[in-house]
Amino acid sequence: MTVLAESGERALEILTKRSFDLVMTDLLMHEVTGWQVLETTKRQYPDTKVIVFTGYVDEHGEALLVDRKADGFLVKPIEIEKLRKMLSGLLLDEEVVGGRIIAVDDEKITQMMIEITLVDAGHEVRLFSSAPEALAAAKADPPDLFLIDIEMPHVDGFELCAQIRDLDVTCDIPIIIVTAHSDRPTVTRALGLGIQGFIVKPHEPEALIDKVKKTLAQSQKGRVS
Repeated sequence: MTVLAESGERALEILTKRSFDLVMTDLLMHEVTGWQVLETTKRQYPDTKVIVFTGYVDEHGEALLVDRKADGFLVKPIEIEKLRKMLSGLLLDEEVVGGRIIAVDDEKITQMMIEITLVDAGHEVRLFSSAPEALAAAKADPPDLFLIDIEMPHVDGFELCAQIRDLDVTCDIPIIIVTAHSDRPTVTRALGLGIQGFIVKPHEPEALIDKVKKTLAQSQKGRVS
C-alpha cells in the first residue's frame, strides 16, 4: 500500500500511526523538512528504508552524500529507471554480503584499513594504487562496487570515475568516493559523474561498512542468491 503526504508535517502525522517498509521524501519543504522526516523515521522505525530527493547541489547536497541515515538519494529531475532499480534493491529481503570491490588509493595505510574492514565484513577486496591499474583490472573482471580516492598522482579519482562511466562493462557499477574533502565543488562534480556517495577521511570502519552495504543494496549487487 502506498500513502501520499502533501507535506512533511502530514508525513510525520502519518508516521505516528503506523510504520512503512520505505519512505520517500523531498529534502527542502516548508516548515517540516525532509531532514526532519528522515530523522523521525529512523528514530521511530530504524529498519524502515528512506530515500531522499533533492534538486539543490549546495550544502544540503553535500550533507546528503555523507549522511549515514539515508538509505538512498536521487537528484531531481528523477530518472525513473534509477528509482526503479533503487526501490527493487532496497525492498528485497535478502542479505547484502560478499560484494566484489575494487579500492583505489595511493596511501598504503588507507588501503590496509579498507581491506581489513571490508574483508572482515565478508567482501572481496582488490587494492590498487593507481587509476590505470584499477581500470585495467575492472575491464578484465568488473567488480560490484568501486571505492576511489580523489587525490592521486597522474590520473586523479574524478578522471578515473569518468573513464569508468565511459566503458560499457563498468558504466553502471556504483562508485563511492573516499576523500578528505566534501566541499560543494567536489559534490557537484561527483553528482555529475553519478557517484553514489562519499566516505570522508579519516573514516570510521562502521561508516564504511554501512555505506558499502547500502550502496550494494541499491544496485542489487553482492546478494545471497
